[in-house]
Amino acid sequence: YDRFLTSGDALRAKKLTDLFVKATNHQFAICFTGHFSAGKSSMVNELIGENILTSSPIPTSANLVIMEHGEPGIKITNKDDTTISLKPPYNKELIKEYTKDSNDVMRMTIYHQDVPSNLIYMDTPGIDSTDDTHIQATENALHIADAIFYMVEYNHVQSSTNFKYLKELSDYNKPIYLIVNQIDK
Repeated sequence: YDRFLTSGDALRAKKLTDLFVKATNHQFAICFTGHFSAGKSSMVNELIGENILTSSPIPTSANLVIMEHGEPGIKITNKDDTTISLKPPYNKELIKEYTKDSNDVMRMTIYHQDVPSNLIYMDTPGIDSTDDTHIQATENALHIADAIFYMVEYNHVQSSTNFKYLKELSDYNKPIYLIVNQIDK
């Protein structure tokens, strides 16, 4: 850790810290990734039984959102390492603004009692973004993922973007599960 900090590699130091916290807490991390509006946030909402994460046909998640077990609350970590804490009841519009803010916000951690203890759900921005901060947010989640759930709309299953990204994901040597969503359309 110190070696990375002294060499100016804060990103690697942060990743090492993330791995240390995950190992210390014996956490299993599930990462939801895929295209914008493929249903990642809706899936996480469904898993906890509450619509905390904003979901809509318009891309909404621009940074990493982590959900883990705990006393209800939200911690927003900014890129300058400052944090903001929110307690319920939540202002949904404020949460929406934080999840769309890729300039200042690095990650949002939502603590919820219905997330099984020692489990982490990670909701990432769409992989088809043209914004490098969105892509970086997704890549920053993959290093702590134990399993990757790749979500895709039914009509994009065979897109070249999916094949390319799935190949990149396979380089992480982690189990990848394909979820084809919105087949009712």
